[in-house]
Amino acid sequence: SFVEIETDRGHDAFLLDEPELFAAINGFIASAARARGLSA
Repeated sequence: SFVEIETDRGHDAFLLDEPELFAAINGFIASAARARGLSA
């Protein structure tokens, strides 16, 4: 998967509260869980 998130906080933005990043990660984890028959 690839997600491009624009931010003015530099390359360490993933360490901060970035709702777009959290939504992308949550979607990835939920999809992986469903594929394995798990509930997220």
